[in-house]
Amino acid sequence: LLGLLIGLCVLIAIHLFADSLLSFLGADGPLYEQAAIYLGIVKYMFIYSMMGSMLRNIFNANSYTRPIFYVTLIVNVVNIVLDYLLIYGNFGFPRMGVAGAALATLISSFAGFLFILIFALSKRKRLNLIYPASLPRLIAAFPGICRLGLPTVIEWGIWISSMFFVNKFIIEYGSLQ
Repeated sequence: LLGLLIGLCVLIAIHLFADSLLSFLGADGPLYEQAAIYLGIVKYMFIYSMMGSMLRNIFNANSYTRPIFYVTLIVNVVNIVLDYLLIYGNFGFPRMGVAGAALATLISSFAGFLFILIFALSKRKRLNLIYPASLPRLIAAFPGICRLGLPTVIEWGIWISSMFFVNKFIIEYGSLQ
């Protein structure tokens, strides 16, 4: 639930501030247009990616590292195959360019989320997942959930922020050439 709420907040923020974000990164002209297309599609990934991130951390905390490996493998293989099909329009698929790359990323990350969710639900007794039976129990458990989940959110935010600045530097370097 916390992951869903954070993901929705990120989605709304990206939706509201996409133009400012791309301008800050230094994107202009054709680069801006392509980045806006990509961001307009992948922003929906945040709805489920935060939940998936929290589930991966639960797996790690319970020493289930193999499912994380499989999720990473599935996401990357699906993304590569879909990129090949959707960017270039191979095997009868439409040639979508940047929109195809974004759609491939969205679909592959959702496939990874579904895999980890199905595995989590099948192992929930061994993963110590708690499902509060009522709203008062959920409210009472919320501070503890936040205490456990906040480091994950912060780690994810730091990673995203670093990628943000790496992209900004790459765009600025490219415009110097």
